[in-house]
Amino acid sequence: MLIGAIMIMLSGVIAVGSGHSQPNLTPAVGLGDSITFMNHEAFWLDHGVPGATVEYISSKLPELLPKDTEQVWLMAGINDLLEGEPTDEIVKAMASLIDAIQQQDPGSSIFIQSILPTRKGNKVNEEINQVNSGYEQMADIKNNIFYIDLHSHFCESDGETALEEYIPDLHPNKAGDEYWNSLIFQWIQENLQNN
Repeated sequence: MLIGAIMIMLSGVIAVGSGHSQPNLTPAVGLGDSITFMNHEAFWLDHGVPGATVEYISSKLPELLPKDTEQVWLMAGINDLLEGEPTDEIVKAMASLIDAIQQQDPGSSIFIQSILPTRKGNKVNEEINQVNSGYEQMADIKNNIFYIDLHSHFCESDGETALEEYIPDLHPNKAGDEYWNSLIFQWIQENLQNN
């Protein structure tokens, strides 16, 4: 039901903050790691790759992203952090990935979803916040690049640790995937739907 509602909203002409309207925003492709891959509730065509880093996604972009994709839903960076990659390098890698997507499909809309919190300890969660801050700065509505803060909705009161009911460790459970998709639906209503 929720997935159908999202697809209906995305199937028409959507006005964005730049004052321009975009053509039909489907098909949608989800690019990311195992978190994207395991979200069986998502409305996008799933091209998540378990274990993928941002750089890996960039290197495989021609294989992962069909030509003329109109929406790209990105969530990546947690594996980079777990491998010890510096936060600023992850942000640079994401910027390069976005450039590559725009070169391949200049008319595509890119939705950067924040990295979700984990229950893996304070250090990684602090680094997630740093990377997400860098991702947020990449948002450029005039160029169809949008940032979606999912992270804060999945956190306990400390603003870092994942809510166990949705994310028992690293990956969201079924309830977490459903909540994730409801947040996307809410974001679309608030930010993209015609007034």
